[in-house]
Amino acid sequence: MNFLFINLNGVAAANKGYWMRNLKRKLKVDVIGLQETRQMGLSDIDLRRFWDSSSMQSCVVDSVGRSGGLALMWNPTVFSDASTLKNQRFLLVSSKIRGIEGSLNMINLHAPNDASQRRLFWNKIAELISQRSGLWILFSDFNDVREENEHVNSRFDRGAIDAFNEFINTAGLLEYPLTGGKFTYVLGHADVKMSKLDRFLVNDEFLTSGRWLKWKSRTEVPLIIV
Repeated sequence: MNFLFINLNGVAAANKGYWMRNLKRKLKVDVIGLQETRQMGLSDIDLRRFWDSSSMQSCVVDSVGRSGGLALMWNPTVFSDASTLKNQRFLLVSSKIRGIEGSLNMINLHAPNDASQRRLFWNKIAELISQRSGLWILFSDFNDVREENEHVNSRFDRGAIDAFNEFINTAGLLEYPLTGGKFTYVLGHADVKMSKLDRFLVNDEFLTSGRWLKWKSRTEVPLIIV
């Protein structure tokens, strides 16, 4: 079972769909999470451009004007009896998986830019996790780093780092390794700003059950972050 999540900075360009479909086939992906769709009213037909001809179910959060927007697509032959919960900043899909007791809860999120708003957001997500049992996976743009060396040429906010790490500990989450480079956000040319803002967080139940989910690698789930 493979996961792919990516910030597309808009879904309008046709070449993005072609690129994503090729990635899905190459990596044999069962879940795709999109951030920054920057579009309202996305249908299954629209999202099919990023999937392929195989079975698909989806859920979306509309953008606000030209900002934001989330989408989550999954293979219904792997994930069954799916239910959804969403607001402007996150999209939760809970489902059953063959051979696993309990539910798998997947959250595709895009945290606020403002540090004080992020603290409130972390409290909301931690409360949500405490209310539902099962396996948990959180992926996307957290807009926070965990260590000072995850920022280059960017303002360092110790308070925000402490709040983010406290959320991870309080919610009982662990960070799962990602494929690709150390930084997931790069801006500029001269004084290039780089940060690790995208992550894949899971709970201990996910790691324990993962032995039965037959990951391609024993150490990491294949992921693409752009």
